[in-house]
Amino acid sequence: MSVDLLTRLRAAAARAVDDDAPTRLERFVAATADAGGLAACVPDATAERLLLRFLEQSPHFTQRLIRDPAALAHLARDPWLRREKPEAQMRRELDAELASTPPLLPALRRYRNRAYLRLCARELGDGAPAEVGRELSALAAVLLDAAIARLSAELDARFGPPLSTDGTRPRFVVFGMGKLGGEELNFSSDIDLIYLYETDQGAAGSLSLHEYFSRLAERLTRALADVTDDGFCFRVDMRLRPEGSRGSRSRRR
Repeated sequence: MSVDLLTRLRAAAARAVDDDAPTRLERFVAATADAGGLAACVPDATAERLLLRFLEQSPHFTQRLIRDPAALAHLARDPWLRREKPEAQMRRELDAELASTPPLLPALRRYRNRAYLRLCARELGDGAPAEVGRELSALAAVLLDAAIARLSAELDARFGPPLSTDGTRPRFVVFGMGKLGGEELNFSSDIDLIYLYETDQGAAGSLSLHEYFSRLAERLTRALADVTDDGFCFRVDMRLRPEGSRGSRSRRR
């Protein structure tokens, strides 16, 4: 352990406005013992600055670093730490995550958790709030699209693909309302969704199209909102759908 590093961190935490910052620092230091040590987790000035920023301004994300102290070194090296990440880049990264972690829910949550840590660092540092809001909204869209693709494939394999009476696959559309639709999500935002499908005329094997798309909608909501050991992706609010909470979770367009 670097004595100079620990001394600097303790001195900075003691000067923090938040009186609990020193306690959180000691918990982080203790957690680094199983992750290669303090110097491995705080390898440079960027990581040191990020850690102090989290300690003083974000108890929630500091707790995430305590659970996974090695994430700090990865964050300090992230090429998107000081610039807005394009949605296409997020899609490529999530595809790679899904390839390395086949179960859908863990892959979605792990990618989301890393993204949130980076975006919190951006918001606490030099990132413009409008940029962070756009990135959070793009993240939600990317997670939704990945979940739809995986869940549709699973339902197709089990029941058969949904086909309308003319032999084409009906469209399934997710509308993001509110802050998501305006690309203004923040870290505590729900995502307000409406699910629509194209027609009731057809079937998916033994299922009616309504049954198929209702199952898809319900599984999609759970894929994002269920709390697991890795947390959740987004809370999903369906009350904006027709007839509010009493309405069907999928509607024909």
